[in-house]
Amino acid sequence: MSRPWMAFYPTNYLAKTMHLSTFEHGVYLLLIIHYWEHKGLPNDEKKLARITRTTPEEWAEVRETMAEFFTKNWKHEKIEKEIEKAEKIYQSRVEAGRKGGKSFTKPPKKQSLSPAKAKRNQLQLHKKDKPKTVYQKKISPYFETFWKAYPRKTARGAAGKAYTAALKRATPQEILEGVERFAKAREGEDKNFTAHGSTWLNSDRWLDEEIPKVVPDTRTNGSGVWIRKGSRQWLAWEQHGRRNNDDKMLFSMDCVEEGGERKFLAEWPSGLNG
Repeated sequence: MSRPWMAFYPTNYLAKTMHLSTFEHGVYLLLIIHYWEHKGLPNDEKKLARITRTTPEEWAEVRETMAEFFTKNWKHEKIEKEIEKAEKIYQSRVEAGRKGGKSFTKPPKKQSLSPAKAKRNQLQLHKKDKPKTVYQKKISPYFETFWKAYPRKTARGAAGKAYTAALKRATPQEILEGVERFAKAREGEDKNFTAHGSTWLNSDRWLDEEIPKVVPDTRTNGSGVWIRKGSRQWLAWEQHGRRNNDDKMLFSMDCVEEGGERKFLAEWPSGLNG
């Protein structure tokens, strides 16, 4: 196997050889290059001197320093691992080349398909090759913004088609502003009574003016009864208090005012229906 390249890691090399002189660097590099090319070094002092281009005297001076990088019989564990790794890569490439050559010279046998299966495959290929529609290319990003803002996520497909048609009558910004107003008005409301997106779009509901949120005259929760300011019940309570000044104490004890509403801590006083 020919190895025109050699695995070399400069950072690791310098970390282990900082103590070497320039001459010793040259000797060590010649040793590891020969090792890589010939998968080892000879266990012979004269041959090692020739490999490193040194005289016997010069080799004798650096021999002990060089031996620190090798084990017995001048074996180098790191280079051995790199050679083994390189050979595996080479063999895998050779094997891949052989398989590639076989597939080129001998194409795989085509399987015969039934007419029905062949037609299905043809239809699938046609679907894959079919270009995206105008809706998919241009409308989809705008529709996603609309759909995210719309308060009821039902019948997305129908809403998408209605949105495409609506763009002929309004801009995406106009539709978005309208749906944001609508979503705000429907906060806290039962979604079952909210129009589908397609219905909303087909009726040009983005043109609707802002709908004030309807607040019922009375509402109850676990802690009492609330009445809306200005409602018949509110006015009835005011009249009741004016008719009997003694009821002012009852008023202060039985109800509190908060956010334009009065809350009765018990139940609504009997006889005050307005």
